[in-house]
Amino acid sequence: MLRAVTAVLLLTTGAAYAAECTPAVERRWDAATREDARAAQIVDREAKKGAKANKTAVCKAARAVPNFLKAAREYYEACDRENAQAAIAIVQEHADEAAAFYQANCVDAPNAPARP
Repeated sequence: MLRAVTAVLLLTTGAAYAAECTPAVERRWDAATREDARAAQIVDREAKKGAKANKTAVCKAARAVPNFLKAAREYYEACDRENAQAAIAIVQEHADEAAAFYQANCVDAPNAPARP
């Protein structure tokens, strides 16, 4: 009996702390997905240029990915909990790749601040 009461309390308490899917959350998610799509276009365009690629533009695009990850976590936790784990994993992989690229190509030295 005590376990059942504890489980109910935990479930109701967890639900009380769950983020609410609001129009503002949805707008932030839409803005983040548009920003990520624009960044992907920039990266694709610059990659086609080869050695003449604008490294600053590509680094700026890579630096924006953590914002996309943050928005994904907020959106899926609030608005699509059923698909959150799989969807966030995909965005996390994208963020990890962007971070690795940024670290390898956009930072002068291991402890140097990132270039704008």
